[in-house]
Amino acid sequence: AEDYPEIIPRHDAVFTVDGSNTAEIEVRVPRGGSLSGKVMKADGSPVADVAVNLSARGQDGGPYMTRFSSRTNQKGVYKFENVLAGEYVVSAATEDKRNNFDIRARLRGESQIATYHPAALRLADALTVKVDPGRESSGVNITLVERKTLSTSGSLVRARDGSPVAGALVVLRNKEAEFTGPLVPGMGDRRTETSSDGRWVFTNLRSEERRV
Repeated sequence: AEDYPEIIPRHDAVFTVDGSNTAEIEVRVPRGGSLSGKVMKADGSPVADVAVNLSARGQDGGPYMTRFSSRTNQKGVYKFENVLAGEYVVSAATEDKRNNFDIRARLRGESQIATYHPAALRLADALTVKVDPGRESSGVNITLVERKTLSTSGSLVRARDGSPVAGALVVLRNKEAEFTGPLVPGMGDRRTETSSDGRWVFTNLRSEERRV
């Protein structure tokens, strides 16, 4: 045992081998399924090298979280293999090239536009996909939807004299996330800091209810 690293969590079965007996060991491993589909534009043409995410709720029924990630090939096809049985939401994320985003905004996913299977812009409108052990769920296609993006801005000032507050953290929260939780990429809190004159701005927003 000292020659091998400890395995955590432990599921030990102790037995003795002295050279005169035979020990048969059966190891049961859950059999996963697979899921495949295609990402297309509205005219049916394939979209290559697009991030595709497979998300599911936790066992406690919590928010959706990304479990697997992949990318489409030159024909716009993606595939997930060895996926645990369950119900999933599939989304494709494209880069918004109409606005300029700094590296921090890109890391936070603010430049990403998510489309959910089959052609939904909101998680609430997405169709879930069931994955069964040892089977392939094929034809789970996503049609990218063009959307108009908006921006919102404002100022933060002190109540007593109206002077601007610089360097303050401003959080923009999607009200849908209060019920569904974060989905990466494309959902979650947006954060920024006020400038020297107290101004703040958020870009790449879709029409929806948000709280500042």
